[in-house]
Amino acid sequence: MIAITADLNSNPFENVKVAVLGDVMMDRFIYGDVERISPEAPIPVVRVTKRNSHLGGAGNVAANLTALGAKPIMIGRIGDDELGREFETMANTMNMETKYLLKTEVPTISKTRVIARSQQVVRFDEEVTDSLSSHDRTRVLTVLEQARKETSTLIISDYSKGMVDDKMLEDVKKVWRGGDIFIDPKPKGEARNIAYIGTTAMTPNAQEASELLSCPKPKTDEEAEKMAAELVEKFNLNYVLLTRSGDGMTLYVEGKAHHLKAKVQEVIDVSGAGDTVISVFAAAVAAGMSVEEAAHFANVSGGVVVAKLGTATASWPEMQKAMRKYLEFHSNQAA
Repeated sequence: MIAITADLNSNPFENVKVAVLGDVMMDRFIYGDVERISPEAPIPVVRVTKRNSHLGGAGNVAANLTALGAKPIMIGRIGDDELGREFETMANTMNMETKYLLKTEVPTISKTRVIARSQQVVRFDEEVTDSLSSHDRTRVLTVLEQARKETSTLIISDYSKGMVDDKMLEDVKKVWRGGDIFIDPKPKGEARNIAYIGTTAMTPNAQEASELLSCPKPKTDEEAEKMAAELVEKFNLNYVLLTRSGDGMTLYVEGKAHHLKAKVQEVIDVSGAGDTVISVFAAAVAAGMSVEEAAHFANVSGGVVVAKLGTATASWPEMQKAMRKYLEFHSNQAA
């Protein structure tokens, strides 16, 4: 039986402050239909029917927190360019706090996906992944110190785009001493692995976990438990939430594994699902939920967003409805 103490009639995430540090970017989507192959080359011709844009990367983490009713403190870099201004305008429209967004000489990152009939045809990445300059690094640490006064919870959204390097991670741990640091990791060699040591929690997917430990992806609950336990030990973490796609999630905390099964449903698009999971997980812990309860909320949130096309968020009304169905489903399974 799943023990959920949060009152689903009220929003437990409302006004919970969570800082987000990482690589922000714009996710652009071009939708259309494919009815023929180009005479110029063996490629599909996409007749464009719609375009839209979303905050991506760490921006999507912040967008997910906002959708929940939480208050993200977004710390990232954008370029002093048209795309950066679009990002800032979109964030302001969503009532996000943008005072800690730094404008730098590095252009704003964008990913453009072309989608036809729910299938991704191609993706264009426009990015410069230079590490922060010494001046910008100091600016980031200064605003991080200010954010630490507002919240004890920090999400590091590492997309390996230059915002978060090994030295930055070490500096962040010093600034955030005494608080909770949740990492969405991107394996990038042993130096990066060492920099992750001593944070509070990780939310890797199976592929990321296998790269962090240099071992095959888990195929069973037993293998997932062993992998999660090794991550906790190797990185001196309090707990790990290992996401396993259709096999659900494995939470490892206080020497015990909890396997959370995914409710069977149609998976349309997994873009940004990891952002949603870490957003909900960290915000739930910040709201005072137990780690186990927070993991159930995160599990449900992943199911909400993969049923949507494109970069997506899970709003509180959606979470409220999905949590009730989730509890009913597991109650029936236990009966």
